[in-house]
Amino acid sequence: MAETQQEIEQHLLTWNRFIKSSLWLAGGGAVTMALLWIFLV
Repeated sequence: MAETQQEIEQHLLTWNRFIKSSLWLAGGGAVTMALLWIFLV
């Protein structure tokens, strides 16, 4: 059951988007925590 080249590329695009949004959320959370820490301390 081999996938076509197009299907494989589609999967890679989906994973790329998922990973980027995850990293973006994690980065945003870290920045928010750092700012809160600076203001509270």
